[in-house]
Formats: sequence, structure tokens, C-alpha cells
Amino acid sequence: LDSEEAKDRLKVEGKGRLEQWFYSFSDWADTDVCQTRRIWLEIVGLPIQLWSDFNIRSIAAKWGDVVMVDKESTSLESLASAKVLIDTLSMHQIEEEAIIQVEDKGFK
Repeated sequence: LDSEEAKDRLKVEGKGRLEQWFYSFSDWADTDVCQTRRIWLEIVGLPIQLWSDFNIRSIAAKWGDVVMVDKESTSLESLASAKVLIDTLSMHQIEEEAIIQVEDKGFK
């Protein structure tokens, strides 16, 4: 908000609306920062025999905390790629490969 007056007015006039969306609200401090960012991670090249919600989540967990797996990925509508929403500490584009080991075989 652009002024203390606007902030105070929102707290009074918008209190009901804010309480519908937020459990609590307070002034933002200069030390309040978000350490993570939320991104969609796309997993490509996963063999069909490894395509499961558990495996997709396990792979994505390498880069952050899994928020959700895209509905199309779990319903097998498309096997081209799996999309996973994660909270990550990485502030750079993630373009890495992972080798998935199953028994004596490694999948890249």
C-alpha cells in the first residue's frame, strides 16, 4: 500500500474481507522475506513403468517441497511429461538430470 492512511483504512474497512482470506494479518516488517519460490517443475523422460504419484513426488522432492502433482500427470492423460508444483530454495532455472535407479537399471 502506498501510505499509512491506506493501510489503516484497509484494516478497518476491509477487515471482513481480509478475515475471509487470511487466518491473521499484521504489518509487514523489513525483515520479513520469503526464502522460497513456487514453481512448476516438469519431469520428462520418465519410463512408463515408473509413472506413479509416489515416484513423481520422490523425483521432484530433490529440488524442493512438493505442493501438488498436476492432475493430468496423475490421471495419465499425457505421458510426455509430469508437472509438479514445488516450493524451492533455488532462485535459478532448474535444468538438471536425475538418474532413477531401479534394481540394476538406471534411468536418466
